[in-house]
Amino acid sequence: MANHTARNRYSVQNGNRKKVNAMSMEAIKRIAEKEEQMRREKAAAEAQARQIRQDARAAGEALLRQVREEAAQQEKDLLAQAEQRAQERRDAMLRETEAECAALRREGESRLAKAIDFIVERVVKN
Repeated sequence: MANHTARNRYSVQNGNRKKVNAMSMEAIKRIAEKEEQMRREKAAAEAQARQIRQDARAAGEALLRQVREEAAQQEKDLLAQAEQRAQERRDAMLRETEAECAALRREGESRLAKAIDFIVERVVKN
């Protein structure tokens, strides 16, 4: 009977080993599947991160172009305003100078008449 019991124990242990081996293989299979899923998720996350960087770079470049265009337009506008103010000042100075010239001309003509009168009076008296 001792021999029979030993044989039964071996069969039971051998059967458990098969169960343990089957369980181990199932666990290894689940781990491998999980690792593959994690690799796919990591690759998807990396692709998404690359896309986010590309989108951010493109948005940044577009914003930079827009700001440059706005700055160029603002520069043109400011230059046009400065030219307009300079033209207005030039016109005002020209009007002032013409008015001063006209006043000097009138004063000169007035003095000329007095000078002629003075000269005629001197010539006639002498």
